[in-house]
Amino acid sequence: MRYRNCEGVCRRDCLRLGLGGLIAGGLSSALRARDSRQTPSPRQADACILIWMDGGPSHYETFDP
Repeated sequence: MRYRNCEGVCRRDCLRLGLGGLIAGGLSSALRARDSRQTPSPRQADACILIWMDGGPSHYETFDP
């Protein structure tokens, strides 16, 4: 197996990427918490649509190994 050398990647670059990921994760959770406080309560549904479709082949008849 041939291993590739990681020339040009230094410790500082790895730390910068890791810190950027942590900041992005914290920022997204902070924004989500702020949005949840500003959204109104969900509305109650007035109706429900139920589609009952009889007929058609069963799952045994459509199985093709």
